[in-house]
Amino acid sequence: MAQKLTKKQSISQHYTHRLCKADGSYFWIKWQFYRDENSSEYYIIGEDTSELKRINSAFTALETVTDTGYWEIDLDTSQLYWSDYVHRIHETDQLTFKPKLDDGIKFYHPDAIPTLTSGLQKLEKTGESYSIDLNFITNKGKNLIVNATGFSEVINGRVVRNFGTFKDLTMQKEDEILRQGLEQRIVLALKAAKIGVWDYDIENDHLIWDDRLFEIYGCSRDSFKGRLQDWSNSVFPDDLDAAEKVFAQAIKSHTYFNHEFRVITDTGEIRSVLGMAACIYDVNNNPIKVTGVNIDLTESNRIKNDLKAISERAQHSAQLAEKMAEKAKAADLQKSAFLANISHEIRTPISGVIGLVDMLLDDAEVNQISEDKRQYYLGLIKSSSRHLLSIITDILDFSKIEAGKISITNQPFDLLQLVEELINDFKHRAAEKSLKLDYLSAGMEVGLFVGDPHRLKQILYNLLGNAIKFTQTGTISVRVRLNKKTQEQANLVCSVIDTGIGIEQDKLCVLFEPFEQVDSSAKRRAQGTGLGLPISRKLVELMGGSINVDSEFGLGSNFTIRIPFGIYSESSLTDAPANKGDTDNIPGHIFESCHALVAEDNDINQLVIQNLLAQLNITCTLANDGEEALAQLDGEAAGFYNFILMDCQMPKLDGFETTRLIRQDDKYQQVKNIPIIALTANAMASDKEKCFEAGMNGYLSKPVTKSILSDKIIELLQDSKDTNT
Repeated sequence: MAQKLTKKQSISQHYTHRLCKADGSYFWIKWQFYRDENSSEYYIIGEDTSELKRINSAFTALETVTDTGYWEIDLDTSQLYWSDYVHRIHETDQLTFKPKLDDGIKFYHPDAIPTLTSGLQKLEKTGESYSIDLNFITNKGKNLIVNATGFSEVINGRVVRNFGTFKDLTMQKEDEILRQGLEQRIVLALKAAKIGVWDYDIENDHLIWDDRLFEIYGCSRDSFKGRLQDWSNSVFPDDLDAAEKVFAQAIKSHTYFNHEFRVITDTGEIRSVLGMAACIYDVNNNPIKVTGVNIDLTESNRIKNDLKAISERAQHSAQLAEKMAEKAKAADLQKSAFLANISHEIRTPISGVIGLVDMLLDDAEVNQISEDKRQYYLGLIKSSSRHLLSIITDILDFSKIEAGKISITNQPFDLLQLVEELINDFKHRAAEKSLKLDYLSAGMEVGLFVGDPHRLKQILYNLLGNAIKFTQTGTISVRVRLNKKTQEQANLVCSVIDTGIGIEQDKLCVLFEPFEQVDSSAKRRAQGTGLGLPISRKLVELMGGSINVDSEFGLGSNFTIRIPFGIYSESSLTDAPANKGDTDNIPGHIFESCHALVAEDNDINQLVIQNLLAQLNITCTLANDGEEALAQLDGEAAGFYNFILMDCQMPKLDGFETTRLIRQDDKYQQVKNIPIIALTANAMASDKEKCFEAGMNGYLSKPVTKSILSDKIIELLQDSKDTNT
C-alpha cells in the first residue's frame, strides 16, 4: 500500500483511504510514512478527515442545489480562490485560469466596476459586508446579471480574509420582468372590465377583497372585518337566501358559482352584481378556499332601461368617429388608417360585451336561463374581453416604437471614408475574439454623396456588432459595392457574412419583428428587447432601401442591405425637400444687395449654408471661427454686412463669446447692433436661452430649410430696420 522509502527519504507522499472501525462504522484517514533518521525506524501518522470530507461534500451539494459559487481571498498572501461553480459562471477553465483580484474585476460591466470596487474597499478596510446585483460579461462574451456578496474575517481587529458568494441571476431577473408584465396585463384587464377579485379561506372564515370590490359594494375598509358575514350583511335581504344556496351548492357539486344578486351600499344605493367563483379542495376532497370575481352590472341595467337612447348615442359616436378618421386621413393617411382600425377593433368587442350582457338581462326570468346557455354567453363575453386586452397590449407595444420617432436627413458625406472608418473600428473588436474581419469593396468612389450618414452608420454598426457577437470562431466578411443608376443616384449594396450560430429557418419570419427573440436562451441576453434589427429595417426602409437575410443554422448568416444615395451636386440637397414649405418661391429681389457673414467651422456645413444663401440671392463671407469673424468686423468692411449667421461651437473662440465681444467691445461699435442668428446643432431649450443671453437676436437649429431661414432673416432685418427708424 505504501511505496518503499530510500535512506535519504524521511517523509512519503500523502494517501487517503476509507477504513472500518471496530464498531463497524467507516471513517476517512489521510496518512503518510515518516522515518526517524537516527534510528531508521518507520512511523505512520494519520489524520481523521471524515468531518472535512463531509463539509466538502455538503459544500458541493449546497453549491449545486442553490446555483451559488464561493470565493475567498487571503489578504496576507493575495491568494484568490474560486469554486467550480464560480469558474462555470465566468466561463473559465479552472485548470488553466488562475484568477487574481484584478482579473476578476475586469469581468464586470464598466458601469458596475466602481460599485464593486467600493464594496471591496470597504470590506477590506472596515469589514463591512455587501450584497449587490451587477451587470457582468463572461469570458465568452455573454451578458449576465449576477449577485455578488462579500464578508470578512477579522483577527485582532484586522481584516485578514475576505470571502463571499457568486450567483447568476439572469434567468431569475428575466422571469421577474415577465411576471411583472403578466401582472400588469391582468391588472389592466381587471380595471378595463371593472372586475373586483376576492378570496375566501373556508377553514378560517377569512375573506379578502381588493380595492375594486370595496368600490362595488360601496363600503369602507374600516367597517370590514374580513368575515363571510361582511358579504352577507351587504347583500340585499331578498336576494341573500338564494345567493347562499347557489354558493353552497356550487361548493358541494364541484361546479362554478355563477349568480346575480343585489347589494346595498353604505349610502343606501342598490347595485346589481354578477358573482363568479371556483373552489379549491384538499387531498381529502374537502373545500378549503374559494376564489372569485364580482362584476358591477348596475350600469348595464341602466343601459338596458334606455336601450334606444344608448343606441342613438352609439350611432352618433360612430358617425363622429368616422368623421374624425376622415379628417385624420386628410392630414396623415397612415395614422388615420391606424385610428380607423383601432376604432373598429375596440368598438367590436365592447359592443359584443354590452350586447351579450343585455341579452342576459333582457330575460325577465334570468335566473331560470339554462346553465349551458349562460356559460355560452359568458364564454363569448370572456372571448371579447380577451380580444380587447390583446388590442390594448398591441397599442402599448406600438407606442414604444412611436415614442422613438425617427427622421432621415439629406446631407453631403464621404461614403468611402464612413465605411472604412467603421471597418477599422470593428477590426479591433474582431481581433479581441480572434476572429478575422475580411473587407472587400467595389465601385466605391471618392467623393460626396447625399443621404443620412448617421443612420447608415447606425445600420452597419448594428449588423457588424451582431455578426461579431454571435460568431465564436471563423470570419466576418464584409462586401460593399456601389452601383451607379444615373448621374444623380447610386445604390449602395453591403453584405455582412458571418460563420456564427446561424438562424433556424422557421425563426427567420420573426427576426425583424419588435420584441421577438429568435433564441430565448442566448440572444435575449445579448440583445435585450431585440429591437436592433427591427429598427435597422425601419431605417433602411425610410431611406428607400431594403434589407434581407439568408441563414443556415449552425453555419452562419448573410445580411444584405440595399440603399440609394444621391450623388452630390449643387442642387442635390434641395431637389427633394422634406416639407412643402422648403420649395416655396421667394421673390429674387427681396434680399437684393444683402450680404451675410457666416461663422462656421465645419466645411460641409459651410457648403450647405452657402448654398442656401445663394438660393436666396444673398452673398456671404465665410469665417472658420470666432477670431476670423471678429477680424472681418474690425475695419472698413464691417458696415458691409447686413446680418451674421453664428455657429455656437467653434475652435479658438466660440459663438457665445464672439457675440458678447460684438455687443460689448467698443472696438466693434459700428456693428454693435447687427442682427445675429444662432445656427447650431444644439436643439435644447436651455441652448436657445443661452444664445439669447449671449446677445443673439434669433435662433435656428440644424438642419434648417430655405423657407425657415428666409423667414428668420426677414423677421430680424425688419426688426433691425424698425429699431433704427
